[in-house]
Amino acid sequence: MFSAGLAFLAPPVVAGSGNTRTQVLTDNFTGTAGTFPSTNFTNLNGTNGEIRYDVNNFVNPFGNPADARAIGTFSNDQYFSVVVNGFSAGNVNDIIGGCLRLGTTTVGGTGVNGYRVKVTDGGVGARTTQLFKVVNGVETQLGATITSAWAIGDTIEGEVKGTAIKILRNGAVILSVTDSTFSTGNPGVTATQAGSGTMRGDDGFFGNIT
Repeated sequence: MFSAGLAFLAPPVVAGSGNTRTQVLTDNFTGTAGTFPSTNFTNLNGTNGEIRYDVNNFVNPFGNPADARAIGTFSNDQYFSVVVNGFSAGNVNDIIGGCLRLGTTTVGGTGVNGYRVKVTDGGVGARTTQLFKVVNGVETQLGATITSAWAIGDTIEGEVKGTAIKILRNGAVILSVTDSTFSTGNPGVTATQAGSGTMRGDDGFFGNIT
């Protein structure tokens, strides 16, 4: 396991998408429960929405969407990778995922700009993956809703290169779209509590692609 707060450049690797990834930041979200990962991330929190640590995971213990923007120097062609590390114990619509090209606005779900990739818990066999562009906090879905049997330990990944956006599950591309709304920004993580708030993310990797 790597340590929270560790930022380094690992050797480039070729992802399942065919793009080459160069890692900039890793975080296994080890921190004091109830605090937020301010070392590696800026919380774009608004009222009743914030990313927090929770026993070696990240979670949003509140009802509104929350996004946290990775701190560092990233190219505009970038990726995130996050492990899904918990589900919501029968409650539906809890969300965990990542972001691409997040802007710097710090007013939470009412003002965020960027791309959100969300795994939503609809119960076993009904868990979905969706991609949204978020303009001043307003979501517009891009592409189809993908239903698959997500399990604890599965990895959700997002890449953007130029106008091409790819979403991967466990290294395999499950959604490809093009969109030109955002051309700059940093990757990050996202979460929403709708039910029990037990859906969690872990082991994040963030960097550049070519």
